[in-house]
Amino acid sequence: LVTTPLTQPLAFRKVFGIFFLKELLFYVAFALGPLLIGMSIGIIWAPYGPGSILIAFVGMTLTFALGLGFSFMASTIYVRSRKLVVVFAIVLVSAMALVPLSIIPLSWFVPSFGFQLTHDPVYLLVAVGVFLLFGAIAISLISEDPETFTRDHANLFHRNSNRVSFLGRWRYLVAKE
Repeated sequence: LVTTPLTQPLAFRKVFGIFFLKELLFYVAFALGPLLIGMSIGIIWAPYGPGSILIAFVGMTLTFALGLGFSFMASTIYVRSRKLVVVFAIVLVSAMALVPLSIIPLSWFVPSFGFQLTHDPVYLLVAVGVFLLFGAIAISLISEDPETFTRDHANLFHRNSNRVSFLGRWRYLVAKE
């Protein structure tokens, strides 16, 4: 999907944005979906209600979205400048070092965590805003004319087809792969 613009008349930024959202939906559905189902079934035995499940699901989804947005942004920064990503990482790690010292609360870095703890909708809005900001930065840093690399390889088809000649007429299919 990501390399489609190399062969189709599509913008890299558009494809990257679609890929970004696809990843979010895929992992929420297949990682958090079963968790949501299990928690919903657990209502029968556990001392929590549907509201708690909703808060937890929204918080976990936003936390995942923030992580995904951050990783997409970091990867596009890395592609643009290796030096800039080192500076970015040093600043981030330095700031995160202030959390265990109780100088900066964790909810400043992961607002969805603040939402899960306090149920304050401000954290919810901040988390959505930061997720959108990360995505916008990542998409804006995508180059519409990426570098492509090509290599020439020796033709191994005939050699490979001779190696698997015992497969009869299927040898060409196997040799191609």
